[in-house]
Amino acid sequence: MNDLIFIDLGRHKRRLIEQLKDGRGRLMDEVEHALADVRAGLTPYESGKRYVPIVLIYRLPKKRAKGGLLG
Repeated sequence: MNDLIFIDLGRHKRRLIEQLKDGRGRLMDEVEHALADVRAGLTPYESGKRYVPIVLIYRLPKKRAKGGLLG
């Protein structure tokens, strides 16, 4: 399997993100469920391999206010 699979978990509170970082909680359950779906669709050759989820957590920068003296 050479394809990347992206799962957008959406916006969540800091507590849920911290639980995900610790490998527990509702968001981790969603990641495990998605990984199980991927494993279910593998061929017998591919199923012998080990797959590790890589979870990226990011924060969007705040938008700058328009107007004022400089804008």
